Amino acid sequence: MPIRIGIVGLDTSHSQAFPAILHGEMDGKRTYPDVAVTHYFTRGGQEQRAAFLDGLGARRVERPEQMLGEIDAVMIEWVKGAEHLEAARPFAAARLPMFVDKPYAASWADAKKLTRLLRKHNCPAQSGSSLRFAPETAQLLEQAEGKGRLITAAFTGPSSGGMYNYGIHAIELMMGALGARHRALGVKWVFNGGRDNDDIVQIGLPDGATATLLMLAGSPTRFSAELRLEKGVVSLPYSNGGGWYRGLMKEVVQFFRTKKPTLPLTATMEVMALIEAANRSKRTGRRVPLSRLDYSGPQE
Repeated sequence: MPIRIGIVGLDTSHSQAFPAILHGEMDGKRTYPDVAVTHYFTRGGQEQRAAFLDGLGARRVERPEQMLGEIDAVMIEWVKGAEHLEAARPFAAARLPMFVDKPYAASWADAKKLTRLLRKHNCPAQSGSSLRFAPETAQLLEQAEGKGRLITAAFTGPSSGGMYNYGIHAIELMMGALGARHRALGVKWVFNGGRDNDDIVQIGLPDGATATLLMLAGSPTRFSAELRLEKGVVSLPYSNGGGWYRGLMKEVVQFFRTKKPTLPLTATMEVMALIEAANRSKRTGRRVPLSRLDYSGPQE
């Protein structure tokens, strides 16, 4: 019997793209024959995506709790992070392996509440953006081998809806490109020199180097990464959207198979803490150490 997956929320394109990959609809071959999306919940208004899931053989439920006992894992897919805490409650209590799509939460307070909930029930869970596991990240790290220690790094990406919404992709891209694909990075401090809807963020790294994130609202700027190392510079544009999704689904399937997250919640909480620090810095004009937040670092 395949691992039965439930989808909660259809108001993001991910709720169709991810099942399409899992069922082989995107590539024309079934890479994961041992998993299947069997149930879904939506409030309505997403009938095209619902019809797609119906075509995969998934069953629509009237309440998310009706999936309990009939699924082995769940994917929380509401586009608004503010809805993730409440959506997670019944599945956390049942200790179902849970993937929470980005953003994990829409505030630092909710991120802490969600993490406490998951830990209270000892519920295995992970979150994250597909950019952390993008094929380009592996290429970048391979090109950086043998070029010595990092001096500085720069990353760009669009910021539609703020850092908690779309800006989070560039942050996760940075984490992966700096070698933290499956762990927290160890960010020390954050300074945000942006104004209005733009974010220009400097980040203190654990080895004393710095990274810069440039996220401009309304800009055509796409995702990119550049690492300046002792013995050269490596840079790449990120453009393979389909590849990003496949990389993330590979991680999620491994997690659902083993019930052991491939990316710990400490890494996700570091991303949330970085966003909170960046927002505080933007308001105050001051550098914000992550230690100033209720965050104890990578070993949390």
